[in-house]
Amino acid sequence: YSFCTLLPSDMESESTPLLRRGSSRKRSSWWRRGDVVVVTCCIAVLVLIELYGVIVPVVYESHAVDPSWVNTYGEGDAIQQVFVVPGSGASHYVVNWVTFNTGGRGPSLVTLLNNKQNFTSTPILFTDKPECPTVTRVIHAVEVDITDLTPPIYYKATYGKQSRVLHFTPTPTDGALRVTMFGDLSGMSYGKHSDTSIPLLKMLSNSNRTDLIIHIGDIAYNLDDDCGRIGDGFMIDIEPVASKTPYVFGPGNHEAEKWEMASYNHYVHRYRGEHAMGRKSGSNSNRWFSFNSGIVHFVVLDADAWANRVSFGRADAQISWLSTDLSRVNRTETPWVVVLLHRALYCTKTDDAECNSEAMSLRVGRQYWFSPVGIEDVLLRNAVDVVVSGHTHHYERTFPVARGTRMASDYMNPKGTVHIQSGIGGGVSEDYFVSPQQPWEAFRDTTYQRGVNQATFHNSTHATFTQLNLSGHVVDEFSIVQQHHGGPW
Repeated sequence: YSFCTLLPSDMESESTPLLRRGSSRKRSSWWRRGDVVVVTCCIAVLVLIELYGVIVPVVYESHAVDPSWVNTYGEGDAIQQVFVVPGSGASHYVVNWVTFNTGGRGPSLVTLLNNKQNFTSTPILFTDKPECPTVTRVIHAVEVDITDLTPPIYYKATYGKQSRVLHFTPTPTDGALRVTMFGDLSGMSYGKHSDTSIPLLKMLSNSNRTDLIIHIGDIAYNLDDDCGRIGDGFMIDIEPVASKTPYVFGPGNHEAEKWEMASYNHYVHRYRGEHAMGRKSGSNSNRWFSFNSGIVHFVVLDADAWANRVSFGRADAQISWLSTDLSRVNRTETPWVVVLLHRALYCTKTDDAECNSEAMSLRVGRQYWFSPVGIEDVLLRNAVDVVVSGHTHHYERTFPVARGTRMASDYMNPKGTVHIQSGIGGGVSEDYFVSPQQPWEAFRDTTYQRGVNQATFHNSTHATFTQLNLSGHVVDEFSIVQQHHGGPW
């Protein structure tokens, strides 16, 4: 963009003396050549970005730890911001944490105290954006195997001379599965809001009322703000939950950091442990991946590929990967399929782009040449049961819907996907319902209560979805009965 703003007048200080020696014809010829080069290059770059989503990444420094390096920021060697995510297999989990000094001249180490088994990995230095030159985090992600261990799993995270003992409960391999899903949640630290779902998440975790938490984008508002201190504060806030209950993150538009460049550096580095799920599912990114938990196959997508032109280039890769991933799902072992992404395919709000052109782009693709194709046909072809999204700051749900048409007025053996919008985790302003209710829209919460969606997959045929407010009270509840999993629809 800077090059495109370099007009011939900007170059005149060097060129003018030469031009003035020649004739006006020579000067005119220079202008023609210069304009053609500059304007053509600019048009080409802008067209490529608009049509193909050419990505010019901003890559902040990331490399193996140098033992001689010492940082003066943060809490030094203290192990903090601990969270656990599913790993590359049913009995594998990844323990993640952050330190701010290199400390102990060695690998990241996790010891499972249940059987005294050790697991190690090499930590990574993540140097923040250029305006934060003194802020470097040491990112730790260690995958462990809990095969044959009885929950809870007690683990000791060690780096250098520092260690912490914590425990987590893995998701159940059979029986009912309880999953908490939401988007758009601010932290409570550094002057942030108090109206967040973090106390609710703590209650659900501490009372053993949830087995898995999935946060689908807009994390902390924002991970990179104040040289990452907002992100640090949020991860410290949720550590009592995320260190004991598996807590999965997906990307939202606020993780892009620099909207026009879409770097996602804090997301990519802080949650690098999610690459294990990516590798297992055939993805080369921690921005889209899938994993199985009990009787459910979960898919996390990066919806910005359909809304941020700089990310358009990632849409085709996701569509190809998604088609392959869903085609491989064994609906006997994992009958339920849930897709999560930050932006909604179906929602109502105002006449702005969010629930109109952007939602339509996710469904059918953007409406011009060589733009990303939509994902709805892939979802319907593979009979995806539920799509959960955030982004729009309210709660609503649809009837079973396919290609813009309501397929039924109940949830008994639906032949269409149910879409749940739970984008009001807390610490965010509400998005009012201005547009009229649509034929496919079943419920909208016009009280705009902050909260989360709690899904219980009772068995292979019955699932209940409950929207809870910050007090844990029910805002909305419905059940799906599906006795004929599989499509196409």
